[in-house]
Amino acid sequence: MRVIVQVRYNLQWGQDFPQRYDPAWYAERLHLWTTYTLPSLLRQTFTSFECWLLCDPALYEFTVPLWQSLPDSRFRMVWDYREAYSQHGSEPVLLCRVDSDDMLHQWAVRDMAKWCRPGQYVQLMNGYCYSPTTGEVKRWVNPSPAFLGKMFTADEFRAATGLGHHGEVAETSRKINSPRFVVVCHGKNVCNTMRGRFVGELVEGEERARVRREYVI
Repeated sequence: MRVIVQVRYNLQWGQDFPQRYDPAWYAERLHLWTTYTLPSLLRQTFTSFECWLLCDPALYEFTVPLWQSLPDSRFRMVWDYREAYSQHGSEPVLLCRVDSDDMLHQWAVRDMAKWCRPGQYVQLMNGYCYSPTTGEVKRWVNPSPAFLGKMFTADEFRAATGLGHHGEVAETSRKINSPRFVVVCHGKNVCNTMRGRFVGELVEGEERARVRREYVI
């Protein structure tokens, strides 16, 4: 089985947002990627994965520094993901996702590869959020977190259907309930803040120390 961790780096969302054209946003995004997300991927105990960073070819000039950050051949920038899907071979694919400013636990990809089943979503249900500014760690209480994957047959993957919206899959997904992610809530975050609706109670004491140790934050 081929395992691909997909990162939508600067593709347009359902509606466009002005940060995509702001050089300062890309400088911050690269810092977040190299400080949090990339190290968390390099710490994965399941090492036989690929990381596809989906980039908008119209904004090529903003993404050259991203290419310079890629540490080894598992990581690649993808300018036309539909074409990349269509070129896949004959093996099944576990397609996972993470945002370029969030973190996966070192066992996250391992667990998704273990628990995935054909045609079914697997979802990391529990984790934390972290403020780089204050150092606070809180619980993340989204009923359908964005940390998910799905196992496709080769034909399904080549058809470029991709992953559905995370908010719609929790009812039928296979759930991994051990804490397996950290949402990094920073000043230029488009969606999430430490006072958002999915932020729970403050994590303190030994649990906070363990989170900071495991994620190196």
